[in-house]
Amino acid sequence: MVFKWALSLMLISFVLSGCVPAGQAKADKSKNAEVHYKLAIAHLQGNNPTMALKELLNAVQSDPDNSAIHVALAQAYQQKKAYAWRKDTI
Repeated sequence: MVFKWALSLMLISFVLSGCVPAGQAKADKSKNAEVHYKLAIAHLQGNNPTMALKELLNAVQSDPDNSAIHVALAQAYQQKKAYAWRKDTI
């Protein structure tokens, strides 16, 4: 009897531990995006656009509506000279 009770309690705790409030999940994603964004800015300032792009692409996945991330992405692509078109194709 005690074994069934302990097993039930463990099962309930596992199920409840997977439940995260929606607001907290969004806050965690926003915080994650901010960390990647700040790392990217440091890479841009250190003239390392490749690493900045890596961080910014991670950031934009976590917070696609953050305009600062999109601006930094544009700056990273510009620093890397990764344009959608080139003069020799015109």
